[in-house]
Amino acid sequence: MNEISDVHRNGIHGFVSLKTESKQIGMMTLEFSDKNNKLLIDRTEVIDEFKGRGYGKMLVAKVIEFARENRYILVPYCPFASKVLNETPEYSGTFELPQG
Repeated sequence: MNEISDVHRNGIHGFVSLKTESKQIGMMTLEFSDKNNKLLIDRTEVIDEFKGRGYGKMLVAKVIEFARENRYILVPYCPFASKVLNETPEYSGTFELPQG
């Protein structure tokens, strides 16, 4: 069984992880900007043997849920997260594209 963690935060940095019963299989790293209410997605990573099974999308969905509950605007610097956000109609309005 796979288990996705809650969003963990330590200062401006944060992460969410995905684990099987025995090992971590994926992680998304985050950066919080409370002054402008933004949550930056830095990186999404799933280990090779688990790629292509939708686990990266599960991480994105968890962060979307967190952002909506806490009224953050997502800024996807991670190419994978950006692609998922752009291609998923129900995520419309929850993110903005990075500047520059």
